[in-house]
Amino acid sequence: MTLYSLLRSKISAWRVSNYKSDFTALSEIFDFNFDSKNQSFRFLRKAQFEALETYWYLRIVERNPHIFDLYKKYFSNRDLLDALNIKLTEEDWQQIALNGGGLNAIFKKIVEDDDFVRKYRLEA
Repeated sequence: MTLYSLLRSKISAWRVSNYKSDFTALSEIFDFNFDSKNQSFRFLRKAQFEALETYWYLRIVERNPHIFDLYKKYFSNRDLLDALNIKLTEEDWQQIALNGGGLNAIFKKIVEDDDFVRKYRLEA
């Protein structure tokens, strides 16, 4: 599962709860944009509306997290590496494990070891 699909399901649940938050005006604004009679959007296209929903969900519900913290919240261990598209060889896994490292050791290696970064194409 990707972060995008996970967030879409969380945002859908938030929509069903009528955008429950401390900001009641937000649900009124979202409701005003949707014409329930014609089952269509009034002012924004669907993609624009979803972008606003995502923005406000991340801002209000998730409390404006750093993107890496968001990944760590929803994924753990190997799932986190898969979600970040970090695919290590078994040899590197063993080397990192022998040095007493886990995920933090891998992320430290990404920060400090340019050869490791080049090998796995993690430059971005």
